[in-house]
Amino acid sequence: MVMRSVGLVAALCLMGVSAPGVAIPGSYCLPVKTPLRYKAVSFTAAMLDGGTMAFSNAPGTPAVVSFFATWCGPCNREMPEFLKVAHLYEKRGLKTILVDSQEKPDAVRRFIKKFGIDFPVEIDTDGSVMDTFGLHAIPSTAFYNDRGVLTCLVQDSLEPYQIDNEASAAVGGWMPKP
Repeated sequence: MVMRSVGLVAALCLMGVSAPGVAIPGSYCLPVKTPLRYKAVSFTAAMLDGGTMAFSNAPGTPAVVSFFATWCGPCNREMPEFLKVAHLYEKRGLKTILVDSQEKPDAVRRFIKKFGIDFPVEIDTDGSVMDTFGLHAIPSTAFYNDRGVLTCLVQDSLEPYQIDNEASAAVGGWMPKP
């Protein structure tokens, strides 16, 4: 009976099925076709208070790019945990960029104040940044490792353990102490 249980658990894990909090990193990510996984991604977007900021997944810096909207319920629910994990992994070099999807600056400023966001926030004024990633839904999140490889792409909200799993994988599996 024990061998059957172990075999069933192993089979479920191989299929990407697991209990909350015990997911295999990447098991909930969208399948990323090989060209996209290794594609050089770069974009320049307007910063909230003027100017522009460029992003590139060039090797050397693990990164997470999170797309949100202020009116998005799931975005609001995941943001506190997302920020907590982003700050935790910042110590290991994880670069965090938040990209608002086509909203007015005043709405975004209120959102930033509400959550105490201190990471760069860009506004995708025309949807071109989301197009660069092939995204069609918010929230969406892309995780890159330090080799510039897209390790996880999610077009849905993330649970706290998923955010932690992917941030950890992006920085090479190092688990910081809280």
